Amino acid sequence: MNSNNILRPILTPNLEIAEERYPEILQLIQDYNQLVDDHGDPHSIGYQNVVSHLQELTGKDMTPYNIIEWWEEEGIEVLVFRIALPDAVKVDDISFDELSEILHRIGHFELYDQDWTDQTFAQRFSQYMDQYYHQLLQCNFDSYDFRSLFGKQKNGTWLTVEEKAMRLWEGNRR
Repeated sequence: MNSNNILRPILTPNLEIAEERYPEILQLIQDYNQLVDDHGDPHSIGYQNVVSHLQELTGKDMTPYNIIEWWEEEGIEVLVFRIALPDAVKVDDISFDELSEILHRIGHFELYDQDWTDQTFAQRFSQYMDQYYHQLLQCNFDSYDFRSLFGKQKNGTWLTVEEKAMRLWEGNRR
């Protein structure tokens, strides 16, 4: 499948909402980090407050996100992007071509030559949309299994996009 094919909007990451939420989420996490640096948070009251605010703002469970030690992972910008991006949704009619395109997008993204500040929001985070697409597959295909699709096979090879698509397509859909 060619990445020029366009997925229906319901299947693509909602970058408009993510971009709208991004500054507020960034500020919340920076403020929490400053609170911890200045005063500590021995009873996790500040942490609970920021988590509650983030859950209210996004409607998402914050458990998967490392809000306390973000510097140990991908950095604050990527963490904020992942929190700001709405979750993938269940769709009853994903076509085989759309499935192939989703799988293609997981492994392919464009890198940009411009400075971070000269890039659009979508360009800045294009390489971090893989988790969204994995979530989309997980909520729409019963046969989705990260290891069996994206791990090395017993014979030492990797599955092609087409092989991954066939495995998912042939499995039961939710």
